[in-house]
Amino acid sequence: MIVETVRQQISEAAQRDEKLVILVGRPGSGKSRILRQFSKNNYLDLKEELSKRLLSIPREKRSERAFSLLQEIVESKQEPVLLFDNIEILFLQELDMDPLKVLGRLSREKTLVVAWVGYFDGTELSWSEPGRPDYKTFSIKERDLLISSILD
Repeated sequence: MIVETVRQQISEAAQRDEKLVILVGRPGSGKSRILRQFSKNNYLDLKEELSKRLLSIPREKRSERAFSLLQEIVESKQEPVLLFDNIEILFLQELDMDPLKVLGRLSREKTLVVAWVGYFDGTELSWSEPGRPDYKTFSIKERDLLISSILD
């Protein structure tokens, strides 16, 4: 059922300015498995892809270059729908990014389906778990996002 919901959201997203679909769930809930069901050549391990590009850039310049590197990753793929997994690199303090805004901007060119580790309660999207150093919440009241939750 969740696969069909995501499939419908991908179709709906194609008609929007920000073509972003978020698949949210706890670690081990099956997000990666679901993404791979849609995969042809469009599955991207974002941590791996961005890390490779950041290695050649001095640490003090990484925050300046991170968004343009992400744009290069998106533009390098021919497929109209990209599947982003392992996006935790976007939350690194040294990159100084707002991951949700970055994903929204990137999704203006192509539909992005993103595996998001956390929870969605209808008004807030959280990353990680309370008490962890990488925990963040995002208010989505002002945004019209396509979000599917994998419930345990």
